[in-house]
Order: sequence, then structure tokens, then C-alpha cells
Amino acid sequence: MKRLASLLLCLTILITPGCWNKVEINELAFIMAIGIDTAAGNSYLVSFQIAMPAGKGGEEAQGKTRNITLSFKSPNLREAAMQLNKTLDKAPFTGQTRLVVFSEGLARQGLIPVMDYLTRFYRLRRNVNLLVTKGRAADLFQTGPSGGDVPALNLAQRVEACNKWGLDEKITVGNFTTKLATGKIDPVIPGVEVLSGKTGEIRFPANQEELAVRELAVFRGDRLQGWLDEEETRGYMYTTGKALRGHVTVPFKEKESFQLFLVKPKISEKVAVEDGQPVIKLKVTSDADLVEAAASLDSSPEKWHQIGPDITAKAGEVVQGEILSAVKKAQETYRSDIFGFGQLIYRDKPDLWRQISAEWQEEFPRVKVEVEADICLRRSSATVNPPYPSEDKERLPLGE
Repeated sequence: MKRLASLLLCLTILITPGCWNKVEINELAFIMAIGIDTAAGNSYLVSFQIAMPAGKGGEEAQGKTRNITLSFKSPNLREAAMQLNKTLDKAPFTGQTRLVVFSEGLARQGLIPVMDYLTRFYRLRRNVNLLVTKGRAADLFQTGPSGGDVPALNLAQRVEACNKWGLDEKITVGNFTTKLATGKIDPVIPGVEVLSGKTGEIRFPANQEELAVRELAVFRGDRLQGWLDEEETRGYMYTTGKALRGHVTVPFKEKESFQLFLVKPKISEKVAVEDGQPVIKLKVTSDADLVEAAASLDSSPEKWHQIGPDITAKAGEVVQGEILSAVKKAQETYRSDIFGFGQLIYRDKPDLWRQISAEWQEEFPRVKVEVEADICLRRSSATVNPPYPSEDKERLPLGE
């Protein structure tokens, strides 16, 4: 019996396959980002940014990497991937892909055809970040940002940083497709652009280029309608509860202001019915830290007891204005329910939703939105009094 068992065990070892489909890591080409542009002839220009070992000797030992970007004109994404297979001497691997970037022109035509491939391809993770660029995605990958050898990795880190500071929403393949599937909320995607020389108030050497994640692309369904600027983007973040932090500039006297840092702002949403029509009632509450007092006054506790309520009230007005600005553009300009008001009505007033759901696209611009903001000053950070004389003494203008 023991001999028979031993014989069966040996046969099992011989016929049991091992890692039959294994691929060594040095046989893989890691695709870090995919860029998709429109091309002539109803085609796509698909760009792949690939991280490669830096080479020989000390560079490779230090773990440095270089990158190459290959672009292919193709009628569909699958054929572009096949062309990439024919070009590389390694197997393309999308398990570490961090970004998919769409050009504005492609986004305006509609993203369902390309999203179909991205969601079906099982090796592409659903947590891959999406971005929209006002230029060409292929050109974006040629930009060499400071602080990194692979632009896609550097850009992915900036997306994470913007989301962490509440400056922009992080949208993934899974987020985007889920919003499309619900039919009750229109998606958004963060924007990215190349900055060179002097762009607005941002300055750096003329021969240097940087990538900046800024503004928010607004969609109706799968088609891009337009953009929210930075102020409107903050309003969107407050409204959707995605703002983990916030920054408010409160004007005070002429050319002076207070800077408040909002700590974990929260949003509460309610649906009321007036004359048979839905009314969305929003309330933002947040603690705040005083991070800069550029006003010529004493910010001691005694003084704050007098002016504190006025400052926090004005901060609430600023937050309220940013929210209303975002709502107005979404309703009047783009007619896109990016805030999920339809989903809120469906959840809180299902009977009302059944009456208006069929005409929601026409109803949404007419929905009344009321906003209230309650800001509470928590502390004045690491100091009490400002390091300049009191308001009865003359202060020199800035820069003198």
C-alpha cells in the first residue's frame, strides 16, 4: 500500500504543471500611461509611455529608469495594442499602468468607444486615473517634468497630491463607467496642461516645461461639454463632499485679507418640495485655522472676540459663492448634473423622481439650489499676534 501511494505521488509530481505561463520581470515592458488622440480618417493616435531600465552600470544599480513613448495610428485601440506587440522585444504589461489621458477633441466626440476597450481589457486595472488635456496627449508624454525620469509617474503623483489637498477629484476608469451606468449623475475628469515659461501667475525658466493638474472637464453622458475653472472646481468639491481640505481668502479692508485653512469640510444635502418642484438644500460646515493674517490689526483673543464672527461669516459667503458659481455653470451653460442631484432626489424622494426622471435633462437647469455655509474658527495656528506694529502705526507697502 505504501509503495502504491509513493508511486502515485511520484506520478502526480511528474504530470502536475508548474508555472506554465510565467513571465520573468525582465521580459516585460511596463506601460505606465496611455494617451489617446483623434487622427485623420476616423482613426485614433494611441501613445504608450513605457518605463525601461536606465541601462548599464551605476545607473541601473541605482534603480534609475528611462522612458520611451511609441505612438500608433489605428482604427481602434486593440489594433494599436497589437502594433505595439510587434514593435517591442518584450511583452507589454498594463498591470502597472497609472494614467489614461484623453485629448479634448476626443472627449468632445464621446468616450464610450474607447472606454469599452478599457473596461473589457482584463489586465488594465479599474483604478487607473483618467485625465483630459486641452492639447494632444502624445505631446503631453514628451514633456520632461522636474523631479522624475518618467513623466507619467510624476504626473500620477501630482494627481494624488491634488486629490489629497482637495484641489481636484481623482477619477478612475471604475468611477467614470459607474457614473455613466447609473444615468443619474454626469461624470467629470481632471484636466492637465503643459506650462512653459510664464503662464498666468506661474513663473519658471523659459526653457523648462511642467505638467499641471488644474480645472475640471465637465461631461454630459460620455461627451465633454466644457471646463470648470479653479474657483468653480473648489465649489464642485465642496458640493460633492470630496474636499478633504479647503482654502479661503477673506477680504478685509483695502488690499488686505485673511487666509483660512478649512479642516475636513462636510456637506449635508436635503431635498424639499415646493409647488411640486424639487429644491436642493446644501449646508457646508467646517472648522478653520487662521494661517495668514495680512491685515493691519491685532489678532489677539480679545480682538478676535470682536471681529471673529465677521471674518467667519465672510468666509462662509466665499464658500457659498464658489458653490453657487459651479452650480450655475453646470445648470445654465453645460446642463450637466455633475453633482448627483438626480441621484439625491431618487434616494430621498423616489415618488417625485419617477415623475421627473424621463425629463431630467430639461428639469435639471430649473432646479432651485439653496446653499448655507457655517465656518467655525478653531485656532490661529502657531502664533497669536502678527509680527508687525498695531494698526495705529504706519506700515510700509509690500516690497519696500
